[in-house]
Amino acid sequence: MITALELSKKLETFENLISLTQDGKVTFRDAWNREREIRENFKAASFDNEDIKTVAKEKFNTLVNLLKEKENNFSQFKETFTANAQEKVNTLEQTLTTLQQKELLVTTDFTEAKEQIQILFDIFKQNHWTNREVRNATWEKFETLKNAIKLLEDEVYKILKQKKATFTEASNSITIFVKEVVINCHPNKPIKDLALKLQELDTHTQSIENLEKIDWFVLQFPEQEHYTLKCQNETLQNIRKFLLVNKEFFTKENKHEVYNDIDSLKADIQEAWATYKENQEKKQEEWKIIQQERLAKKEVWLEKQTAFLKMLENRILHQQQYLEKQKDFLRNQEEFAKKFEVRKNQQTEYISKLNDQITDLEHKKETAWNDDFRSKIELWIEEKIAKCNAVDEDIMVLNNKIIDINANVAKIKMKIEELEISIIELNNKKQEVTENISN
Repeated sequence: MITALELSKKLETFENLISLTQDGKVTFRDAWNREREIRENFKAASFDNEDIKTVAKEKFNTLVNLLKEKENNFSQFKETFTANAQEKVNTLEQTLTTLQQKELLVTTDFTEAKEQIQILFDIFKQNHWTNREVRNATWEKFETLKNAIKLLEDEVYKILKQKKATFTEASNSITIFVKEVVINCHPNKPIKDLALKLQELDTHTQSIENLEKIDWFVLQFPEQEHYTLKCQNETLQNIRKFLLVNKEFFTKENKHEVYNDIDSLKADIQEAWATYKENQEKKQEEWKIIQQERLAKKEVWLEKQTAFLKMLENRILHQQQYLEKQKDFLRNQEEFAKKFEVRKNQQTEYISKLNDQITDLEHKKETAWNDDFRSKIELWIEEKIAKCNAVDEDIMVLNNKIIDINANVAKIKMKIEELEISIIELNNKKQEVTENISN
């Protein structure tokens, strides 16, 4: 024996099961098993009166019809899902045909095919097919197409690998001559050796198509040979330019090798230039007066820059303090917005419950067994409607507050962004001034 209250709870559970079938959390088989169980419960149920039994029966029949509708919709969804998957496989087949018909393929030509393959992989992971046989047949066709595309792509990468090997070999060949030139730019090397290596490099590159030639300083102005440091320095500049204008002829590794060789000469070249300058200073004592004047000007400049730096630091401090205040204000506003959102959601849920209660009361009103009970129900419905109106007004007020707060948040964020940009600019200026003072 089962009571009407217990049966009502079972119906609520049955309704929840039906809603969960939409997300796949409950199978339709489980739902129908529960339907048979409740149908048997009706036979043993005890009701206070026939009206209560009729209401329970109607609700049960409504839920059964809803379950049938959902099951029918799910079957249609699986058919649509399967048709869509097969259509995407056919699209992949068309993509393969397009790739096969193209005379010259590059790696970017496979981007669309890879995207389609990834989408199909995700589709095959889903269990929404009409039946296993259709899925397996579609999967076999997909595998065949995917493998064919992979073969085409592998062939493209094979050709690219061959081109890269040829390119690397040519780059290494030129780099050998370039490195010899750099080595002979050392201050201790005679200019004649440098001129010889430059001539060898120039001769080697004459036969290379589309390679831009350089007017080598040493070869163009042989009368400058007695200015050793100048010739070596100009040659290094020529090498840098040579690498820059012909970068497509060199691998990244080869360019790094040459630049590293150049960097390794810096210390010796700087020392040689320092010696040269020292000798020049000894010959030009008159420059001492000029240097003293420059020093005096620099001291004045340093004082101004130091004062300016102090002003920047104070400005940065004030801006940072103001930024923190704005961030605190932003957090407060966002917290208010969250609280209002929570309140609005609660009110919305409350309205939903009130509407459900009104619907239930309307149903009870229709099935009321006497006029007194019907009048009570009508009174209850009016009270519920009044509550709904009051809650609607509260939600409207909350929405207006949320809009105002969001507007404030947007303005604060904009202000914070402006402050952060201002602080970055001030810090950059501070760093610039600091570096200038240090130098």
